Amino acid sequence: MNEIKKIEWKTLTGKKVTVTVGLKITKALGCMVTVRPEIEGISTDIGSGNPRRVSGLTNNCVATIGKLALNEENCKKVEDAIEDIKQQPAWIKEQEQIKAAQKTEKEAYANKKANGFCPRCQSYCFGDCQGQR
Repeated sequence: MNEIKKIEWKTLTGKKVTVTVGLKITKALGCMVTVRPEIEGISTDIGSGNPRRVSGLTNNCVATIGKLALNEENCKKVEDAIEDIKQQPAWIKEQEQIKAAQKTEKEAYANKKANGFCPRCQSYCFGDCQGQR
């Protein structure tokens, strides 16, 4: 991981929670934002991923990361750290490359359709597949 941010707080029972937000760069997958929570004294995997806002949680909790429930203040800290990570040059470059590839893909598809490609049967039937119905 290149850039790492750690957010820490204590639970209602006094256990220390550390959420590590990082930018992982791999050749196979490109850039990924990783969010990994750890709770002091708990060795089992409690899950990972971006905070997911949900309703109906107790103790003023508004979101979860795996099995970890977050109140509004801690959720905001994690979301802010994710946004900070997404300002890194490697992340921005990766997103620009993805957008360019998507644009190229859309242009290629439009060109195929202009040359007789049929989106229904995914071949160059020039509309014959519709005539056989």
